[in-house]
Amino acid sequence: MSAARALLEAQSLTLPWGLAPGFSLQVAAGEQVALLGANGAGKSTLVRALAGVLRPLEGRVLLAGQDVATLSAGAVARLVAWVPQEAAVPELTVREAVALGRYAWRGRSERHGGLEEGEAVARALAATRLEALAHRRLPTLSGGERQRVALARALAQRPQVLLLDEPTAHLDLGHREALLDVVRATGLAVVAVLHDPSLAALYFPRLVLLANGRIEADGPPEKVLREEHLRAAFGVSLPVAAHPEAGVLQVLPRGPLSER
Repeated sequence: MSAARALLEAQSLTLPWGLAPGFSLQVAAGEQVALLGANGAGKSTLVRALAGVLRPLEGRVLLAGQDVATLSAGAVARLVAWVPQEAAVPELTVREAVALGRYAWRGRSERHGGLEEGEAVARALAATRLEALAHRRLPTLSGGERQRVALARALAQRPQVLLLDEPTAHLDLGHREALLDVVRATGLAVVAVLHDPSLAALYFPRLVLLANGRIEADGPPEKVLREEHLRAAFGVSLPVAAHPEAGVLQVLPRGPLSER
């Protein structure tokens, strides 16, 4: 991809930990990317840097051509929404928590509790199927429900870029797919850290596989989910086969030790 077309770009990053020096990545507007790799490969570190939460030692992160380091927190929040792995659980209702996603817009184009904020919150609740839980308090929710609240808050920001760090970690099989359906339908540029290569292949047209802090493979699932790339990233040989309905490649379990 041409850097001129990148909405989000990491340019020759050197970070305190996780990634190898000189790491670069470009993401275009509307492009949805899944980050894959073993624990410690640098996935979450990269997302934190892209969100402007972790400042690089060298290099820079560009957002719509602007260096994130030169932007205010509010300016970044109007362009990028970041959903971390874990978040504090305050004594707020679901609706109140989702409304926090409008904080960066308050005092600029809308007022707290105004019509525009209400519409943004209502749409985010509907997209994540949280209307029935809107008056529940966060501590009473399951981990998976709180993850959906975090996504709804991010959507209420109406960002251009959505950064997700293990968004399906606390979800069961059905809710994982429902959440990724929501993510795909946003049409936003997305960078999502996922642990399941098969799930990533079903929902993301572009996969970036990290190994030892570097990009081992980058492209569509059929290019990335090859046994040699998976071996380099995860240290084991994993069989790959086409999904019987979707047709995309899937990574298969190796089976019990006695059968290897």
